[in-house]
Amino acid sequence: MHRTKPTHLQRQLQQLRQQHAQTGQDTLGEVLAAPELEHIFLEEAGHHRQRLYPPLVTLRLFIDQILCGEQACQVAVSQRLAARVMQGHAQCSLSTGPYCKARKRLSLKLLQRLCRHVGAQMQSRGDVQCSWKGRSIKLFDATTVSMPDTALNQQAWPQSARQAPGLGFPVARIGALISLSSGGVIDYAIGPMQGKDSGEQTLLRQLLGSLSEHDILLADALHSTWWALHMLSQRGVAVVMPHDGRRKLDFTQGTIHSSTDHLAWWPRPKRAAWMSKEQYAQMPQGMWVREVQVGGRVLMTTLLDPC
Repeated sequence: MHRTKPTHLQRQLQQLRQQHAQTGQDTLGEVLAAPELEHIFLEEAGHHRQRLYPPLVTLRLFIDQILCGEQACQVAVSQRLAARVMQGHAQCSLSTGPYCKARKRLSLKLLQRLCRHVGAQMQSRGDVQCSWKGRSIKLFDATTVSMPDTALNQQAWPQSARQAPGLGFPVARIGALISLSSGGVIDYAIGPMQGKDSGEQTLLRQLLGSLSEHDILLADALHSTWWALHMLSQRGVAVVMPHDGRRKLDFTQGTIHSSTDHLAWWPRPKRAAWMSKEQYAQMPQGMWVREVQVGGRVLMTTLLDPC
């Protein structure tokens, strides 16, 4: 039988698997098979000249560096040196410069695709007991991260207004969809901390394409707005969120299930600034929302059936 000669990338994957088998640490390999990794790297990173830190090796070192308690670049460089010695190659310098440059060469598109692919793989292997009546449950949450203090980052991700100019770091807001069954990030969006389109609701709108029909979305009270509920309902996505307290609650009105459970009619509010007149005109005059008091808190949901 004729066998094709393994590519350089395939040899790197084999070497990494052997190394992880010895160390007991296999970050990417636990969720992505070698053919999947090879396919993604070839599509996103393409062919490249041989370096001390090729993309796959750099990414693995970068992940280990983040997960390790000691996150200094020197640790990653030392790890690379040890791997080369184990593989019978010449020793490399302990200078962190080449490794840091290799990290900067990693394609953002490659990292985003790997994140989404890994999230999908983890969700497919998640605990089915974390679903509800066969419906997948996902969470949305956001946080902020400081960025390297460069001129480009200051322009894209302005620092907090509480910081004096030139003294603070740029700050970005990250919103993520998370699978309840696996705890893995399915998709994410990034925006500025302040200014136009900087809120969590904007990030959630950017992630609507990663939600599927019949999903159930859990989020905090910030998103319990008419607009969010309508957009998600249009995609067949049900929501469960805490009531934000801005709407008056009256369990004696609407369709009453009990003294703490009813359907309330939410009329369409005035047009939002980010919405066109054409979009607004196509929306219904209102929608029914279920409000339920549980454990001293009021939850609202578009799951209208009390059974």
